[in-house]
Amino acid sequence: MSTLWTIVPAEWLFQDYASEPAAREEIEVGGVRMVVTPVGRGQVRVERLISANPQHYLRPEWQPGAIIRYPH
Repeated sequence: MSTLWTIVPAEWLFQDYASEPAAREEIEVGGVRMVVTPVGRGQVRVERLISANPQHYLRPEWQPGAIIRYPH
């Protein structure tokens, strides 16, 4: 048995590749571009950030996998 050390969420590693991929879109939240996937009514899951500012990547509410409200 071996251990897999990675920063990639387990959902990405063990997803069912035969299923239809989720609809992703690019939005802007707080002046930061990000790719998100809808998960429910008014909520999206952060997939990745698109920013040159390293401080944006340190915000826990914008970490990949975080659920945020969809900005209208």
